[in-house]
Amino acid sequence: MLDVLIFLLAVAMAFAVAFAAGSNDEMMAPGVAAGAFSLRTAVILGAIFSVLGVFLGEAVVKTLGEDLVKDNILTDAMVITVLLVMVIILVGHVTIIPLPISTTQTVVGAIVGVAIVAGFTYPEWGINAVDYWVLLLIFLGWILSPIIGFIVAATVHLWIQRLDESVEGFTSRQKKDQAYIYALGLFLIISSASRAGNDVANSIAPVLGLNVFQSEAITTNMWVMMLIGGVGMALGLVIIGKIVIRVVAKELVEMNPSSGLSSMISVTFIITLGTLLGFPLSGTHVLIAAMIAVGWAERSPIQRQMVKTIVISWIVTVPIAAILGGVIWFGVDWIFTIVGI
Repeated sequence: MLDVLIFLLAVAMAFAVAFAAGSNDEMMAPGVAAGAFSLRTAVILGAIFSVLGVFLGEAVVKTLGEDLVKDNILTDAMVITVLLVMVIILVGHVTIIPLPISTTQTVVGAIVGVAIVAGFTYPEWGINAVDYWVLLLIFLGWILSPIIGFIVAATVHLWIQRLDESVEGFTSRQKKDQAYIYALGLFLIISSASRAGNDVANSIAPVLGLNVFQSEAITTNMWVMMLIGGVGMALGLVIIGKIVIRVVAKELVEMNPSSGLSSMISVTFIITLGTLLGFPLSGTHVLIAAMIAVGWAERSPIQRQMVKTIVISWIVTVPIAAILGGVIWFGVDWIFTIVGI
């Protein structure tokens, strides 16, 4: 009976995390900023492909659920703690500060913090339970992906600007913009699906460590949980996500169809490749970097204070999640011990 209650609690919390991730999904912002979609259309399309794209995330689930903690299986108390940390940080951030935050950084910080602090109680856990090579690769991915995203987006946009100049007089600006909008729409759809695959792992990877799942077919369970996560992300995007999309689209940097296309070519390439290879990347990192890059190439004004605020949130998310995970772990483990779980 207790296993069932823990399972239901974990699924509800995973759904809440997925909902918060969807609320924080700004991937469609370039489409709105460039005038390709209305805010409502962008939200609807993003929601649809959030559900369809989750099934791309199997490799990322493995990285977060097994590789990061050396193939150990999180205990039920650890699972609940990680999910609780994510709910507190993500839901709190989305409702208080409508700026993008990385769900990937939150889950990695929470898992690492819980795994290390659990060593005070259980000898098989502790500082040696974390695979620091995997953690280093994840950190490098977070650092390099926005840098590469910036370089690729700026390069593509400079190339598109030269292309515009070379065909000047042969076609109207309106026809070129229409072509860019069609291409932008395609890349937005692909990137939204890929990001969903990457982000869904953040909410469901911990849940698959529950005892109730260990005697069942893990692949079947993973697909079911992915679908639940996808629905959660879609609802979060529809109900709250438009706030973050509007902020990023309207306040970060001015965009047009060609600059929007340039940014999304870069984002789509990086996020899709990372998802298929199992790297838990931050779509927020890559997208913001790509949008800043095209703003720089266009010499458009960039809201530096907003960029500073976003970067600070990236830096502090992991340590805050790790510390909060360690603190909450003691309380959750005590409760589980008292009730005999």
